[in-house]
Amino acid sequence: MNRSVQFTVDPRCKPHISDIILHPDPRNDMSHPSRPARLMRGGFIALTATALALGLGLVGTLPAQEPEPEAILRPVRLVTVEPPHSSVQRQFYGQVVARQTVDLAFQVGGQLVQLPVLNGQTVSEGDLLAQLDLEPFERAVSRAELNLTQAQRDFDRVQKLTESNVASEARFDEVQTALDLSKLALREARDARDDATLNASFDGLVAQRLVANYTTVAQGTPVLRLHDMSQPRVEIDVPERLFRSAGRLDGLTFTADLGEGFVDIPLTIAEYTAETRGVSQSYAVDLAIPNLEGFTALPGRTATVEASLPTSENSTLVVPVTAMIHTPERATQVMIFEPAGAQSGTVRAIPVTIQTREGADLGIAPGEALQPGMEIVSAGAHLLSEGQTVRRFTGYREGN
Repeated sequence: MNRSVQFTVDPRCKPHISDIILHPDPRNDMSHPSRPARLMRGGFIALTATALALGLGLVGTLPAQEPEPEAILRPVRLVTVEPPHSSVQRQFYGQVVARQTVDLAFQVGGQLVQLPVLNGQTVSEGDLLAQLDLEPFERAVSRAELNLTQAQRDFDRVQKLTESNVASEARFDEVQTALDLSKLALREARDARDDATLNASFDGLVAQRLVANYTTVAQGTPVLRLHDMSQPRVEIDVPERLFRSAGRLDGLTFTADLGEGFVDIPLTIAEYTAETRGVSQSYAVDLAIPNLEGFTALPGRTATVEASLPTSENSTLVVPVTAMIHTPERATQVMIFEPAGAQSGTVRAIPVTIQTREGADLGIAPGEALQPGMEIVSAGAHLLSEGQTVRRFTGYREGN
């Protein structure tokens, strides 16, 4: 006889998978009329108990849900819009220069026998700087004097003969010309002798000796470089834009930091070149340094010069060029930051009008939506959207 196994649940026990017991059914004969119905009821109960047990087990093993992370806010760099200044400040780096620099040379050639000055030595007007060997020039002067004496004698003799009608007028003219030429030769010889000595024409500073002593130099060969330090100056390059804004240079005031405690020294305009330098489009401006006790003005010494240009009441607001947004409609905007907490806030775009541009800064017309004291996004504003929540950029975290 065929035997089968039927799952039944003991009604006295709680429905748990461990409480399901197996009972062999002696009437497990498929020919029995109630056999199929009992088998279906028993299978349904067993499946229900199994699903319940599995559900209870799964509920006990599911992990707890983690809380959703907070939204990460984009950091932005901010800059505060400053109120218009009463003047525009520009800083330049210049060098101390002499009033003039002269390369001294002999107007005659000869052997250099005296060069008593040293590089960096201060000299006064009239001091001996260099001298050639004077012997050849002294001989030339003596020769010219002898020729003049001879010419004078010839002139006196022919003049008497002409008065006695013995010598012709032509002969008289010849000796007259010879006498004049002799006088001229003597003057040239004396000038050459004087030109063999170089004396300082002004109070100055010896910059460099260009030849060594006892060198034979030709006429016009520079032997000494001399700086005229009677009025030392600072030379700077002023851009054409500032030059034009100031109406030449009359509207600019200059102060200098010369180092060694000499700060905020007022400078006056001495002169400037009337043409720009190459592609830089700048003018060379010389600023006179006042007499300062204890200050040594050496050419080439660096100086920091600050130029100040007064502005009108309708001065522009200055913002960095990186803060600007250009829309498809060719409008210009900036993103202002509206704080909503200590470090976070929202951004909003406002239109602005560009009036000037100076280097990396833009001049924005005042009286519009942008006002002094507002904070604007200084970089990357085009990556933000209207009303987006952002946080202040406070720097990078240091590594452990």
